[in-house]
Amino acid sequence: MAGTQGQYPEVVEYMNEVPCFNSYNNIKLVRLEDGYAEGRVELSCNSMNPNGKVHGGLLFACSDYIGGFVACTDNKAAVTESGNISFLRPACGDYLTVKAYPVKLGEKVAVVDVCVYDDRERLISKGTFTYFYMLNDF
Repeated sequence: MAGTQGQYPEVVEYMNEVPCFNSYNNIKLVRLEDGYAEGRVELSCNSMNPNGKVHGGLLFACSDYIGGFVACTDNKAAVTESGNISFLRPACGDYLTVKAYPVKLGEKVAVVDVCVYDDRERLISKGTFTYFYMLNDF
């Protein structure tokens, strides 16, 4: 799936070039289309907790980041209102795949489900995130 860009290739390309928290943590957007976003996290020693497993903060961050793209696919700007994540098993390996789908894309808020898989395609975490659409006069 890496390298596929979906319906918004210019967004994917731009977001992967911006130096920020996400690039520092090897979080990349790889696919974006209406109603779906997919990301990939290349893991390194800096991704791990002291037990050698992927840090929960990284799982939350990549889920929030990729989920936000689903909320914004109709050109609305959004910020995270809340997020809830269940850590289902410890993760390690070379990379993670993050998949996000809308539950509701409303007028003022969006609710998005996000699943994170390890490089053996095992479900690592599942989260639900709520995004608030910012008004133009913000």
